[in-house]
Amino acid sequence: MRTVCENCRTVFELPAANETSGTCPYCEHMNHPQNHPMHNGHGDEAHAAPPPSKTARNGVNKRDIGTSTMIFPPEAETKPEPDTSIRNATNGKKPALPSGRPFELVIVEGDELGKRFVIAKAQMTIGRGVNTDIQLKDPEVSREHCAIECFGDALIIKDLRSANGTVLNGFLVRQDLLKPHDRIHVGNTTLEVDRPSKN
Repeated sequence: MRTVCENCRTVFELPAANETSGTCPYCEHMNHPQNHPMHNGHGDEAHAAPPPSKTARNGVNKRDIGTSTMIFPPEAETKPEPDTSIRNATNGKKPALPSGRPFELVIVEGDELGKRFVIAKAQMTIGRGVNTDIQLKDPEVSREHCAIECFGDALIIKDLRSANGTVLNGFLVRQDLLKPHDRIHVGNTTLEVDRPSKN
């Protein structure tokens, strides 16, 4: 039976033996699909708005991990993960900012057109959540949509199980290397990688 976690919104298959309740394999939240909007008792699924964020039993909010099934798949061709290129670029390195000019992301499509974000940490998250490093005012962007990692001059983008996917230069990617002038499309927003020269 297909259900959706009430806590983290991950869509997953619930074994028939556990129709009354089941644990989400991603955040271990106990769900009750017979009461959930996605399950109406007839095996049909219904769309519903995400519930307000819930608090774990220890009083700490669980991290939003997005969904494992895309709600609105982007019109983009899937690109194979460049594992070899990434390994070659990061082999023996730890996440660290480049020694020279920093990388920047600039919004070239969407709200806040022209706004710039400096990659000021070796690992930064992008999303609409208040705890992300680069917060976008775009309802189609997941709370934690993707992440940027620096290994010196090597820059890597990683999708964080976003609902609508991360598109790089027209290709749907899970992770890939970035270079100046690459365009990252998330939700209705496009960001371009820039490394401006010193004045």
